[in-house]
Amino acid sequence: MKKKLVGILICLCFVLLTAVKVNAQLPGIINFQAKIADNNGIPLNGLHTFNFSIIEQNSNILWSANNIQIMIENGLYSVKLGDAALGMEPIPSSIFDGNDETFLRIFVDGEQLSDQQILPTGYAFKSEKSDDTHKIAGNPVSGTPNTNQVLKWNGSQWEPGTDEVGGLTLPYSGTNSTSSDAFNITHTSSSGSCAEFVTTNSSNGGETVYIRGSGHSAAVALYVHGWGNTYAIYAVTGGGTYAGYFSGDVGVSGTLSKGAGSFMIDHPLDPENKYLYHSFVESPDMMNVYNGNIITDENGFATIQLPEYFEALNKDFRYQLTCFGVFTQAIVYEKLNNNSFTIKTEVPNVEVSWQITGIRKDPYAEQNRIQVEVEKSEEEKGHYLHYKEYEQPIEKSIEAVKHPEILEELKENNKK
Repeated sequence: MKKKLVGILICLCFVLLTAVKVNAQLPGIINFQAKIADNNGIPLNGLHTFNFSIIEQNSNILWSANNIQIMIENGLYSVKLGDAALGMEPIPSSIFDGNDETFLRIFVDGEQLSDQQILPTGYAFKSEKSDDTHKIAGNPVSGTPNTNQVLKWNGSQWEPGTDEVGGLTLPYSGTNSTSSDAFNITHTSSSGSCAEFVTTNSSNGGETVYIRGSGHSAAVALYVHGWGNTYAIYAVTGGGTYAGYFSGDVGVSGTLSKGAGSFMIDHPLDPENKYLYHSFVESPDMMNVYNGNIITDENGFATIQLPEYFEALNKDFRYQLTCFGVFTQAIVYEKLNNNSFTIKTEVPNVEVSWQITGIRKDPYAEQNRIQVEVEKSEEEKGHYLHYKEYEQPIEKSIEAVKHPEILEELKENNKK
């Protein structure tokens, strides 16, 4: 009579199952060892035929390998389930998805042994949440990041992207399609700059910072807001170039202060080879100037009509009259009234050049009169705004006082 076989599980080790989804060349394998004897406790020996199946609790077969020849020595045998060298198919990791209980069913020489439950090892508990390594938090991953890249969420999946946290990888470019700021820096220290851009190569003819608003709805290409007694923008040039250059109209809401001023155009007599500069007309007042030419009538009278806003805008009027072609007197016969004034010449039919000036009295001008003479601060005293004008050492420049880090550069340029 055939003796009943008794199998004793020694080791069932979960190996590389989840690796199948990440790296296709690594087969799913379970390393299995056990001891087998008859019902009298006598260990088996020699070559025997095994059938292996992984089943669910309802005996539904999830994976199987049949007619596997295995050598048993003193009841002990070892086999790698899923080993292609033994003619087995790899064990797919998917058979463990959603299955709380799986079992190993073994037939030896046609006789079934007791089913053995496949249990996780301690490390398998740790990897519970990473049973799908091509997913993060249940969401798909589109690829493997390259050097200096991270996985970023794009709204539907994780995809490789540049790591922008803790620094930028240069050269850097990016596109922001949201309504939030594309770039935002907050500086909370009591010293230092929020951002610094430096071009160190003297042969580099490009811009240090280039800002362009290209959209039709872009209201402002650059917006800078300075608080307190600081400069919102401070620009210094060490050479003969402009500290700032604007190609287009420039609006200033506030007081524009300057050391000197001029307009620059192509020279009307040699526009291809020369420029023409003219200085601004300057005054301690917010002065408006109006002028023109007029011919008096047969009685020597002429009325100069000014814009309808003239009296609403101006006050403290001043008049000048000059006659052409004849020696005669010209007077302001009637002062300004209803935006016009009348002149009279002693001789009729005389051409007169007239000028009238006024001081602005609109609400903004009344609230923002220029303070003509101002004491320098203690920091500024003893130094000049424009050292070249006075031929003073460069240390007298207020730029060097407020920004000593540019002192050496200014010294070198001053020597040149």
